[in-house]
Amino acid sequence: MKRKMFSLLALLLAFTTSAAEFQLFRNGKPAAVIEQYQFTTPKDLAEKAAQDHFKGHISAFSRQTALCTGTQLPVVEKALPGQNRIIFHYVEKEPDQMDQFSWDFPDSRTMRIIATSSSIKFAFDQILEKNFGVVFLMHYPHWLKRPKGYDKDMEYIYPEKKNVSITMEKFSDGASFFCKRYFSGDIYKEWRVRPAYPGMHAMARQVFPASKYAADNSWPKSILPIINGKRYVMPKLKPADPKKKNNAYYMNVERYLPYMVYWQPCWSNPETVTIAAANIIELLEKQPIDHYRQKRYNINMDMSDNGGCCECDKCRAAVKGKYGKIGGLNYSELYWKWVNNVAGIVCKKYPDIKFNCLAYREVTMPPSFKLHPNVIPQIARELAGPAVSPEEKKNTEQLFIDWADRAKTVFLWDYAYGSKYYVFPRIYFDLQAEMMRMAYKYKVRGIYCEGQDRIGMEGPKFYLMAKLMWNINADINTLLKEWCRHAVGPEAAPYLEQYYRFWEQYWKRPEIRKTKWFYSASNIYMTLGESGSYTYAIRKGELAQLHKLLKTVIEKARTPMEKKRAKHFMRLFKISENAAKCLYSEYIQPNGAVANAADAAALLRSVPEAVKALAYLEKEPLITLPEVNSYMLKPLKTGICNFSSISDFLKDPAVTKELGKLMNNPEIPIEIRAQAKIMSGIKFRNRMDNGSFENTADLSWNFYKRGKLDGTHVSDGKWAVYGINPLIRMTQKTGLTYGKKYMLLVDVYAEKESAEGEAFLLTNPITRENRNCNYILLSKIKLNKGWQTLSNTIHLHGNRDGLQAEYFRLQFWCQKFEKDEPVWIDNVRLYQLD
Repeated sequence: MKRKMFSLLALLLAFTTSAAEFQLFRNGKPAAVIEQYQFTTPKDLAEKAAQDHFKGHISAFSRQTALCTGTQLPVVEKALPGQNRIIFHYVEKEPDQMDQFSWDFPDSRTMRIIATSSSIKFAFDQILEKNFGVVFLMHYPHWLKRPKGYDKDMEYIYPEKKNVSITMEKFSDGASFFCKRYFSGDIYKEWRVRPAYPGMHAMARQVFPASKYAADNSWPKSILPIINGKRYVMPKLKPADPKKKNNAYYMNVERYLPYMVYWQPCWSNPETVTIAAANIIELLEKQPIDHYRQKRYNINMDMSDNGGCCECDKCRAAVKGKYGKIGGLNYSELYWKWVNNVAGIVCKKYPDIKFNCLAYREVTMPPSFKLHPNVIPQIARELAGPAVSPEEKKNTEQLFIDWADRAKTVFLWDYAYGSKYYVFPRIYFDLQAEMMRMAYKYKVRGIYCEGQDRIGMEGPKFYLMAKLMWNINADINTLLKEWCRHAVGPEAAPYLEQYYRFWEQYWKRPEIRKTKWFYSASNIYMTLGESGSYTYAIRKGELAQLHKLLKTVIEKARTPMEKKRAKHFMRLFKISENAAKCLYSEYIQPNGAVANAADAAALLRSVPEAVKALAYLEKEPLITLPEVNSYMLKPLKTGICNFSSISDFLKDPAVTKELGKLMNNPEIPIEIRAQAKIMSGIKFRNRMDNGSFENTADLSWNFYKRGKLDGTHVSDGKWAVYGINPLIRMTQKTGLTYGKKYMLLVDVYAEKESAEGEAFLLTNPITRENRNCNYILLSKIKLNKGWQTLSNTIHLHGNRDGLQAEYFRLQFWCQKFEKDEPVWIDNVRLYQLD
């Protein structure tokens, strides 16, 4: 009896001491109301923006509750006596505290949320996730139309709820990376992402504003750099497009983009400090709020993009010919001293303003001195790829250590590109967590992540990154398991997790470090997609195993929505599967060659299947929309015609046999058949006289725009055409027949591989009157280090206005390369295919 009484007493004590529950919904009906926060009359635009943010998030939360319960939580001006109510206390905080929120319970009927105009949404999301069970699985930019077959309802889970309550205990939360959490392409609001301290490469917007100088070309000469021995001349401002004059972004930003590249101010000139400080103070006086309608907290002093550092005597003397570890001359001492000096002047009048500055390219390395406390360097360095290389991982950590010693706070510009450029899911769950924790250890408190996955090919990658940004100690393995369970259900989840784990391990394989793509691990970021050589680490049979694994996911999924998501993941995998066929990935070794004659013959046998795979991908809506992932297709269209990996086995009987089949297969595109004929040794007449530029006495080519003969690098003979970017243009008189198809082959050499650089090949037959018959543009492609062959098919559909094509013009130019980086062109061949 005593034991029973003791147990009853313990149960009663536990009940009376446990926290009470604040009821929001009871039996599907609202058990509380939201009291709309009443702002005082806004004093300025910043306060008005805060008011709009606050009210908008309250309304959105009310609507979201209905997605679970069928009824919105009412928003009222004043609760009735005896009603449960949610009230608010609005606070203003600096950016490093702006994400913090809390709530408490002043009485048994009242829940009070204390938040900023930004963190009010994070408080609501906490309630939705923890109390309603809402899950935001994937994200698609709100401003883009979803591709056909990509349904919005796959992105979230709003479970049906009848009773919802919150434990009546004080609660507070905030982000580990408190200043800047942002993915390029869109604000992932449901993942608690916020773009505090926005802007990039804003030297010509906020420091030396093109809007002030460009219209009348009144740029102060003292700020303009000396490049190649001459004072830099700013481009002329183009007249505004009448059709876009009502577009604020176009008028204020897009028109001035040419001034954000290819030049830096002369950092050694004292006048550059004075002018910069005056311009910044003028901006702070005229524009007290920023692009995101918040109080202006920072000035962006990033260097302009794509180089253009000053080469005057003072700048060169300061640089002393020293190079940084990332590559390029090291201008850090000059640049960061200039930043410090400008910040010192501005902070005398605006002591709280911060200066966000990219540690990028020529200014990546930390200077020898401490930075002004208001200066925040943002290290531009990819985390995940170099983490696979022990040497680059060590270099990256040392970069963090050195910057932590120089600055009070550090930001990170990470590059996490995946499905925009890569045809395989580029996933590094555990390495990403390890590197983000390393960054956090060394004072990094803000991350801008350049990259997005708009179709979900990389599954939970960005979801997990966002969770780590909010809580750096989050268990990445638990989060992955939960994501898979939410996506496809408990029975299918282990198989989906196994699928993503495969890709996680794929990018760590020893084979991946042997590919051309991995050579870029020491760059600021890995080459974006390159020519697809990163797919050569796949092993025979693995794609079939992955296909089978995802079929099991579909079979094990139970609810209609789980089935829909499972089928979507299979659809995404088919993109990878078919892309690998186009690139012949399972036949080519990591070094770009085939292992033996048998593999060479098998590769050739797979060509018809590759052609079908490319046709499939060209019709796949998930990757054909220009604003989504069309970059993925470009290397495939080039790669499918590239048989250079079999060159060592052309005399093998089995290889010869397969080439014969290809060249006579009418279902194969003519350009592929032509490649097979060329490799078989069939001689074509080259319509380009002196295509290898060997006859220097009687050169039939007309060169202009920087092209000249040079023998440093050649692919055929003794001479090639040397040119400095951005353009080589050459014209030759020739004769082409209308109604016929031609194939153009051009060998191109680059001394190094560029992370961003892309090459264009434009060909056009022209008339005697210098009129274009038709343009044929080879899509942007990556140039590998060394020689590679570019090809293009030309089809003259008919004459133009009765005129005949008498000349052939070849134009080759590069985008986003270094301005002084040379290329060589050789062995120009133009073959008539029919």
